Amino acid sequence: NFTENISGENISSLVQPNKLKPVIDYEYNNLEFEYSSPYFIAPISTLYSYKLEGFDEDWSYWTDGTKKEYTNLPENEYVFRVKAKNIYGFESKIATYQFCILPPWYRVWWVYTLYVIFAMIFIWQIVRISVKRHVKAKRLLEEIVKERTAEIIKQKEEIETVAKELEIANMAKDKLFSVIAHDLKSPFNVIIGYTEILDDGYDDFDDDEIKQFISEIGKSSKSVYALLENLLLWALAQRDKIEIEKQNTNLKQLVVDATSTYLINAQNKEITFTNSVSDNISVSVDIQIIKTVIGNLFSNAIKFTPDKGAITIEATVVDDFVQVKVSDNGVGIPSEVLSKIFRFDEKHSTLGTNKEKGTGFGLSLCKEFVEKNGGEIWVESEQNVGSQFYFTVSLSISNTN
Repeated sequence: NFTENISGENISSLVQPNKLKPVIDYEYNNLEFEYSSPYFIAPISTLYSYKLEGFDEDWSYWTDGTKKEYTNLPENEYVFRVKAKNIYGFESKIATYQFCILPPWYRVWWVYTLYVIFAMIFIWQIVRISVKRHVKAKRLLEEIVKERTAEIIKQKEEIETVAKELEIANMAKDKLFSVIAHDLKSPFNVIIGYTEILDDGYDDFDDDEIKQFISEIGKSSKSVYALLENLLLWALAQRDKIEIEKQNTNLKQLVVDATSTYLINAQNKEITFTNSVSDNISVSVDIQIIKTVIGNLFSNAIKFTPDKGAITIEATVVDDFVQVKVSDNGVGIPSEVLSKIFRFDEKHSTLGTNKEKGTGFGLSLCKEFVEKNGGEIWVESEQNVGSQFYFTVSLSISNTN
């Protein structure tokens, strides 16, 4: 029973005081409510109806039971409501009881952050071991070349070819180290920094400040995740572990699926996105790989398009191929960058119009994936006007017929 002080007198009330709204640990999420009615005329005929807001969709049927048990309630804010109806059909006021069930320890935000950190460390160790093996193999090859120089004069062209491949591999290795040392380190610094701030002085911040900290941690976690996803895809491609499995699929739906993840970023910048691909174009592609290509190009367009800009994806059938075009009215690309924009060994990542960070090799990944699908990719751009990225994929047999 709750009481309310009115004119100095404590009077029974159905209103629950704030100080009596409990916060319950997840391990105690099995609850039983017991209730009764003040009707004293034929109390056995009194009926009750209840509803647990946050769990029940609607009020229960009228019954004469005075208990209700709930088991395994998930974490949430709840309000238990109950009302009575006497023998004459009159309903009582609704009594409420508010309470909150906390999430289990393994579903709180800081634990998810730890999951991400541990996963990143594990992947980083795998990459590190792979790079060490590569360096060891390179050194061994150099020793063999020195010992047998006199014997392999006739193989000079082959040695030069191997040396060139090693040079490219070294540049790729340096680029990979640069990404790991800088692009992977920076978001971790943000995550660790804000986590320490919250850990040291959580009670000193208001809700808005805490939400801002959590938002920054979330942005950095997403940045790390995108970087690692591209790193893993690139690593698989370099080791020829990606097998192309072409399937016939609707291109317009493929664009919808590929861009859906990034639409929230476009909405945040009030960018107008138009999918102008015809409904009846079917292509023969490795769906997951081309989905990655479209997603990277779309994400890149959002990054370099100012607020309230526009992005369009369209497609044109040319002979046995489909030419896909991703265009924007963003800042454009300097002419000196265009020639190296698809090269993995060149560092050309820049901040977006809202200081967004990129992974630095998304476009080189697109080039490799398009070529593995038997297509080509190129770009046309003019500074302060916009960019148009083109790539080709095979038209499906059904379309050709």
